[in-house]
Amino acid sequence: MKFTILGSGFGIYGYLPALVLNDCEIILQSRYKEKIKQREELKYYSNKITWVETEEEAIEISSGIVVAKRPFEQVQIVRKILRYENIKYIFLEKPLAPTPEESYDIQEKIIESNKVFGVGYIFRYTSWGKSLGNIVNSNDVDLINIEWSFMAHHFKNHLNNWKRYDSAGGGILRFYGIQLIALIAELGYEDVGNIKIIGDECDQSEIFCLSFYKKNSPEINVTINSKSTYNVFIIESIRNEEKKEIFLNESPFDEFNKNKDSDIRVNYLREHISTAFKENIYGYDSYRRTIQLWSRIENLISSL
Repeated sequence: MKFTILGSGFGIYGYLPALVLNDCEIILQSRYKEKIKQREELKYYSNKITWVETEEEAIEISSGIVVAKRPFEQVQIVRKILRYENIKYIFLEKPLAPTPEESYDIQEKIIESNKVFGVGYIFRYTSWGKSLGNIVNSNDVDLINIEWSFMAHHFKNHLNNWKRYDSAGGGILRFYGIQLIALIAELGYEDVGNIKIIGDECDQSEIFCLSFYKKNSPEINVTINSKSTYNVFIIESIRNEEKKEIFLNESPFDEFNKNKDSDIRVNYLREHISTAFKENIYGYDSYRRTIQLWSRIENLISSL
């Protein structure tokens, strides 16, 4: 299967290896050659790539496409891609668009087109993500606490890019929190409360706290800090005031899942892509629930 990639960042160092590991042939515009050369871990994949000159040519000879661009660009690109009958598969990065309303609109248009698509919500493929459903449904837990603290790349390196700004699809909720929202939505949680969102600058949220509720299920409390002086991802369950550690690491990603010389997320993307190939229409209801839950959170924030 032939895939092209639009996006010179995570599209190249994340999705390209994951596609090759799924036995896909890669079609890339020649303008990406320098990006491939700049990353040592991608040199292995250079002989797996067919180079073309234009974006149109790459799309026309591919049966699938990865779009890993800024959210507002993704919306424009997807509208264009939907006109190509040869494109059967579309993989998109999160968030789909800057707002839940725009995301839902473009997602429904993809579903109506009968193209198979996937969104890069990859926490469901982690060890703790796979076990969280069993914990939630065990009736042995009263409360689940999740803390994710780190220093975001744009804060650490003083970058004034879109990932800083909520209105552009960045910020603590729309860029980072959406990963946890997607997983929690998949577990059937629909109600939210106790929300707190903090940022030193307007339109630049840094800290996010929220509780998720589901009938006959434990409350899930989430705290995310993207401007922390330490790195930790910890999940604890509480039963009768007794705490039990479920997962503890510097990040949400399992160290044992890392391929040598590749981004730690590549294997999750590999599974994400292969799942879409096998199940064909996996995730449509889950994706809808994700955006619905995201929309409820945004409405709650607006009412503060």
